[in-house]
Amino acid sequence: MSSDKSDKLSVAESSGNNPIDGADTDYISANPDMGNSADAHGGDDGVSPRVIRKIVSYVEARSYSGPIPPPEIIREYEEIWPGAAELILKNFDRQSSHRQSIEKHALAHNNARSWGGLVGGTLVVLAAMGLSAYLIYKGQDGYGVALVITSLGGLAGVFVLGKLMSMKSLSGKLENLQNAKKKSEGLSNQSDAKE
Repeated sequence: MSSDKSDKLSVAESSGNNPIDGADTDYISANPDMGNSADAHGGDDGVSPRVIRKIVSYVEARSYSGPIPPPEIIREYEEIWPGAAELILKNFDRQSSHRQSIEKHALAHNNARSWGGLVGGTLVVLAAMGLSAYLIYKGQDGYGVALVITSLGGLAGVFVLGKLMSMKSLSGKLENLQNAKKKSEGLSNQSDAKE
């Protein structure tokens, strides 16, 4: 090994310009054969026979939440493909209109279903009450009272079950919102930490 290279490497390492860390790229560029010979390590010190050149890479990851990307990203799309920003915003507008239309139809369907259930339940209860009154009038007091109790009990059961299902649905939605909030807070905390 030439002591020249060994001295330069030692000087570079001791001065804080370690060519392995990429801090002194001029030194590595000026010595392209550095580390290519088997004696580059300078003896029995256990150092690898080759100096490994470290390639420093930079990876940037960006994320966002929401229906449209932030303005910086839209600007970058526009630079790459003129008209992309308008296309992104038109797609967002179409998707929003479509989603709102679906939500409107779902809401109308749910309202119709609720009213249908209310009307149907009312008719069943009225029919049961009428039949109970008829049975009591005909002298079948036990059957008439039993029919009133069962119909009212069934009506109360349906009401309670409906409330429980509604509360369960709302609590599920609330939990999803809280999870989304925690996730977005975690992402914003990560981005704050990076800055």
